[in-house]
Amino acid sequence: MFAALWDFRRKGWTFRSGGDGPNAPSGSGLFRSSDGGNTWNEITAENSQGFPKKPYGRIAVTIAPSNSKRVYAFVESTDSALFVSDDSGSTWDKRDKSQWMVWRPFYFANLIVDPKNPDRLFKTDGSMIVSEDAGKSFAAVGGFGGMHGDVHCVWIDPSNPQTVFSGDDGGMWYSYNSGSKWWKGDNLPVSQFYHVSVDDQDPYHVYGGLQDNSCWVGDSQYPGGITNSRWENLYNGDGFFIFPDPSDPDYIYAEYQGGYVGRVNRHTHEARDIQPKPNYKEKLRWNWNTPLAVSPNEKGTLYIGAQFLFRSRDHGQNWER
Repeated sequence: MFAALWDFRRKGWTFRSGGDGPNAPSGSGLFRSSDGGNTWNEITAENSQGFPKKPYGRIAVTIAPSNSKRVYAFVESTDSALFVSDDSGSTWDKRDKSQWMVWRPFYFANLIVDPKNPDRLFKTDGSMIVSEDAGKSFAAVGGFGGMHGDVHCVWIDPSNPQTVFSGDDGGMWYSYNSGSKWWKGDNLPVSQFYHVSVDDQDPYHVYGGLQDNSCWVGDSQYPGGITNSRWENLYNGDGFFIFPDPSDPDYIYAEYQGGYVGRVNRHTHEARDIQPKPNYKEKLRWNWNTPLAVSPNEKGTLYIGAQFLFRSRDHGQNWER
């Protein structure tokens, strides 16, 4: 058995994976048990030839179902790379350390081995990537064009490895030929709304910010039913707060990650950045999901919070603390 510990801390405006710096001490580590979990020994560079030196960030580990001695470990460190063992973790060989491995290792850390081929390894990433040579090299999976991106999970049918399912920030995809061609599961309502609001029209409209899928507005009712065409994309990024302007129904306030907020014309989609700006030599600490509020009573008044609370009385043109 293998178990990976991850030293991770999230603050209101940032986070860290591993220690407080690239070479700072970290509680992350990879452990192995040979007695069903009764006792554990840590795998380190000192006791396991080829394994990287501490400190570590996030570690992903998996065992090939068809060869229990084959172990893959993706290790975030100052030398992030994929490592492979063919003796149950006693010794390790460094394999791929390309951009696929060093780009956001804290976020994309999932390894999936083909149930019948120990050399075929999928790794989640911004795209779906796969290795056919036991991790020596990776390439984007063919036939995955049109995908949303940010792949987080992969499932391979153990009885028929030709069947592969994948989940990314845009939904679920499936393939029946090992990934040469993919289909999208369009009938699954799996979108994640961060925040929802409504306006005062009759019938009212529904506004929502979607995880990695922008800000949208749609009808609450419509003759013949509400179809996809009745929803309109108004802003980019990870959608968070979105409100109609109470003083002007032609405008909305929309926000994406990190406190970026704009005033958007619903008809032309023209957007003006209205995020408060820092003073000289000052840095504002924005939360990923930055709080934003619009006053229903005072026209043009809205509030947004960093480490300071800001208020605007002129639709975000000017701000005061």
